[in-house]
Amino acid sequence: MATKRPTPEEIVAKLWQVEVLMGQGMPQIDAIRQISVTEQTYYRWKKKYGGMGTEQTDRPGLTNHPPNSTKWSRKRSRKWSHADHNINVC
Repeated sequence: MATKRPTPEEIVAKLWQVEVLMGQGMPQIDAIRQISVTEQTYYRWKKKYGGMGTEQTDRPGLTNHPPNSTKWSRKRSRKWSHADHNINVC
């Protein structure tokens, strides 16, 4: 049976747990092992979710899309017209 992937809220909680354990004097590699992930996974999560609170993980598009995909789709879907920018066309 396949294991379930952690939600962004669970990831942020695990990153916070590593920080707490390191603050208590535990070496970083041991703290990472304590949360049952590989070192590579920890650094990937830290790069993506580091510095985030659990309330910030509720943003749409965060879990299933690359960081700029929602920005790109909004840019591409927006229609530009001269009327929007008060430009007179002769």
